[in-house]
Amino acid sequence: ARVRARQEGWVVNRHHQSVHLDAASRFLLPLLDGTHRLPDLTARLRRAVLNGDLLLVDGERQAARADEGACSRIVAHRLARVAESALLVD
Repeated sequence: ARVRARQEGWVVNRHHQSVHLDAASRFLLPLLDGTHRLPDLTARLRRAVLNGDLLLVDGERQAARADEGACSRIVAHRLARVAESALLVD
């Protein structure tokens, strides 16, 4: 799933179900290999937004906020969604 997340907007979970990934989840999933801590994930996401490599969209409008608090909330929300979607393995 981590490899496919870089290429496509969907992956298959442990239950063989298709799961759609938004841009932030596609960015984060390849980094979820157990070697990155939460502050590092937040910093990487923030850097990608500030560099223009990642466009965060909230509904129909662009969420251009790249402050640390907003990025931290985005990471926490996406990690919870990834876990709920059965994309993480113990």
